[in-house]
Amino acid sequence: MKTFPWQKVILAILFLLILWFYFTGIPSVPFHPDESTQIFMSSDVSISTDMLAFVPGNKTGDRWRLRLIDSPLSRTMMGWALKINNMKSNPADWNWSADWQTNIASGAMPADNTLYTARWSVAWVFPFTCLFLYLLAKKINGKSTAVIAVLLMTTNALVLIHTRRAMSESVLLCTTTALIWLIIDFKNRPWLTAILSGLAVNAKQTAIPLMALAGVEIFLLPNTVSLSKKVRNILVFFTIILGISWSLNPAYWRYPTEAIREGLSQRQELTTKMRADYHTSKNPLEQMIFLIAQVFIQPPAAYDVMNYAEDTASAVDAYLSQPYNTLFRGLFGGALFLILSILGWIILWRQSRKKSRDRQLSFLILNLILLVFILMLMFASAAPFQRYYIILVPVLSIYQATAVVFLWNSLSRGIKKWTASSSSPLES
Repeated sequence: MKTFPWQKVILAILFLLILWFYFTGIPSVPFHPDESTQIFMSSDVSISTDMLAFVPGNKTGDRWRLRLIDSPLSRTMMGWALKINNMKSNPADWNWSADWQTNIASGAMPADNTLYTARWSVAWVFPFTCLFLYLLAKKINGKSTAVIAVLLMTTNALVLIHTRRAMSESVLLCTTTALIWLIIDFKNRPWLTAILSGLAVNAKQTAIPLMALAGVEIFLLPNTVSLSKKVRNILVFFTIILGISWSLNPAYWRYPTEAIREGLSQRQELTTKMRADYHTSKNPLEQMIFLIAQVFIQPPAAYDVMNYAEDTASAVDAYLSQPYNTLFRGLFGGALFLILSILGWIILWRQSRKKSRDRQLSFLILNLILLVFILMLMFASAAPFQRYYIILVPVLSIYQATAVVFLWNSLSRGIKKWTASSSSPLES
């Protein structure tokens, strides 16, 4: 007679509660002015593609600049969500040099229902992010680690604030987690890897290094694939990525070479300006301190700069007053999870030495991905904004979950040994 699967039922209920807290908490997330920009740009879905194409020599304003330098996937999802629901985007973009009331008067503040719909249009992928993390963690260290990793990520303060906004982080986290899983899985599926790479890069350009790693793996692994098939796979890989990017970026359709050149120039100009404005350090030690502080210690960042701190203070205070939104933040919680991350890495490293070659390779590639992300954030980011570091959370959650499972198992074994040893004199 089969026993009732209480453990699975409890985990399912817990996961549903987490999703309920996640989605019902969307309206409580403090407004970020970049949401205004994303929603403003989302109206491009209602504009003829002929009008969106870049033409050399024409005057390029902020709207053209954003089309050329920003990844379009999230704003496209917002645009279609608003269009389907017969809603209008805000008629003006946010002006960071103007005060809060001036921006409201100009129409840069989205209506409440518009903001809520735009947030939902990107937040709905969150359960899939959890699924991909579960599959990835299970591949690395089994079911127990996978379950704990999902619980840790879904309660992570960075994830809760930055993926529930009408910005790019939700779709970026979902697509990059899925792509890491495919890279680690070693099943030769260039078309699926290409689709996820194309979506990830068009969610945010932060995913470009991950896309490159995926391409390298497709060409190099597995060793049993012939050279001609590897070449074919890599051609399929880049063709699909180019197709997705082309379809989502009509600004590049008419004069692609000139548009690419202008986009790169505008991106470099913006990066240089941000580095100057935020005094971005290139010192490795300072960058590592920034990274540790943002990932583990600092409270969830309601804003990147202080321009509108007073105007958002009540919403920020209300959000931060909810314990669920700030779990394990601060010096003690941050130190604990940093230690768990390091301990989990050591455990996986020791375990990988006793495992099969595929398991060793999986661990090596996972570390390579994390290292590439860290180096990119330390030396290629224009500013140390907290939301940029969110791509580290899935891999770190796996390390932390590995440590939790190891400590729990060690504690359980210790209790059993102590119980057995304490009861043996009575038995004799």
